[in-house]
Amino acid sequence: MNDQLRNAIVTDHEVSGNETQTEKETAMSQTSTSSKTRKPYDGSYAHGVSLKNVKTILEYDRSLGRLEKRFDFLRDEYVSIKEQFTATDDMSERAALLKDRSSKESQIGALLELRKTLTGQRKEIEEKERVAQRQAENDFKDFSFGD
Repeated sequence: MNDQLRNAIVTDHEVSGNETQTEKETAMSQTSTSSKTRKPYDGSYAHGVSLKNVKTILEYDRSLGRLEKRFDFLRDEYVSIKEQFTATDDMSERAALLKDRSSKESQIGALLELRKTLTGQRKEIEEKERVAQRQAENDFKDFSFGD
């Protein structure tokens, strides 16, 4: 079914008979659905942690893990900048590295502050979780099949 749909789309897009085989393949590949899956978070982009969204212990653990991965990534970048700075004598390259260093320092500082605030909320989150779990203990139903 997908091949028929793709072929129909490709033939609809053909304006002239002068298209080459690669143009047809390109059109087919653009119409096919690619299954993009998310890769695990590696810290190479913003962590996306918002304190207002951290309400359960699972969200807390996930958020803390993301912060740690982001911190590791930024720390590695910072060390790389330091090594590049000491390895070069080019003034303009060093100026760019100093700018990058300043950016990484501010990002790391903000990240550490967010981590401190998040870990300060752990007891409150755990208490809410305990209350919810105590209430849930009584909510489990006793299912039986027949007599």
